[in-house]
Amino acid sequence: ILNFIMNLEIKMKSFYIILANTVLFDCTSIEVEGNLTYTSEDIAAISGIKRGDNLLKVDFEAAEQSIVSTFPYIDMADVSRISPTKVKISITEAEKWYCMRFGSKNYIISRRGKVLEQDLDNSLPMVIGYEADSPVVGAMLASKVDGKTNLPTLVLGAAEEAGLTNITSINMTDRFEIEVLVDNRITLQLGNSTNLESKMNVAKALIDTEIEATGSWTVDLTNPEKVPVRDDNIADNQNDVPIIAEPQTEEATAESTAEATE
Repeated sequence: ILNFIMNLEIKMKSFYIILANTVLFDCTSIEVEGNLTYTSEDIAAISGIKRGDNLLKVDFEAAEQSIVSTFPYIDMADVSRISPTKVKISITEAEKWYCMRFGSKNYIISRRGKVLEQDLDNSLPMVIGYEADSPVVGAMLASKVDGKTNLPTLVLGAAEEAGLTNITSINMTDRFEIEVLVDNRITLQLGNSTNLESKMNVAKALIDTEIEATGSWTVDLTNPEKVPVRDDNIADNQNDVPIIAEPQTEEATAESTAEATE
């Protein structure tokens, strides 16, 4: 009986090997979705997958890497088999998010930190002091300085979350003294990258309610609980602008009442 079982297993393995090399798993179609900048035909060609290829032998991860590295404006590619003979390539196109200067050249960077092209787009924030490590179009951007690589993403992400727009530039020459210029006239002194969401929320509230719509202003957000705001058009003018406390939840109010009673 044991020999019979062993022989059966060998025969089954041989059967699967033969089956894997039959037309049952040969690629009959490649579907591409999410692409706007590049044609489906070009993307499919760069994936390396062709009709007639045995899909059990295709390296899908290598196909994804080939697509992303070849096309600058593709941030992500997901290549998968949607049936025994069909392939789907799902594309996530890159979104321009900021510009970065390297020497005398300017580069446009995506939301994920990919170098999209060597160019300048004045509608995007300019990142200053990044100290890039030789940017290459189509590759991910990296800084020579530890802690700077993801700083633009962190700052812009916090600003976006707070609803703060019209960012002109981010100066991160000293990553512990980050400055954000808004509307080309309001300087936000952030200090380091801690509590960025809180700092941006406070900045948004001040710009909406306290800071005039014209003139040059400096906002020191190093301590978001006490924020000096200076009208740069008036010499030696510095005021502590009160920050409106966030509304307490019912649970927090109950705890405060209990503490006061005690």
